[in-house]
Amino acid sequence: MKELTKKILEAGLVDKTLAQLLERWHLLTPEEAAIATKPIAVVEALEKFVENLEELLDQEPLDSSTNKPLRETKLEIHITKPPTQYQASRGALFTAAEDEMGRLITNPGLDLLLGERVWEYDDHLADSRVVGNIEKLYEGDRPVALQITFI
Repeated sequence: MKELTKKILEAGLVDKTLAQLLERWHLLTPEEAAIATKPIAVVEALEKFVENLEELLDQEPLDSSTNKPLRETKLEIHITKPPTQYQASRGALFTAAEDEMGRLITNPGLDLLLGERVWEYDDHLADSRVVGNIEKLYEGDRPVALQITFI
């Protein structure tokens, strides 16, 4: 049992009825549910719990299963221009959509370099743009897109 779970149950933040429901839903083991025997905690107990919780959170890694921070990216992207085909100065053709900040969102496997020039493939008269930053966007720890920012 995680120390954090044990502290929450011991502090009385979860009453016996709720602990039994969590056990029934297989979110707590029978041993963990048995710890929750106290009535809902009073203010003094909650203050002590918060102090203990702060200490535990400072000690615990961000992702306890891998001991690495999670790489989740906020994927709330607002596309303003539909997917269009682009060409990079080294010859790579790729499809990307443009967001509200003028960045391109594309395939995470695209091989693009900082400083490389990019332009719309069908518009050879269009001004090229210079790649200033390339950021991988993650869902969990899996890269799902590249976000290309221009200088």
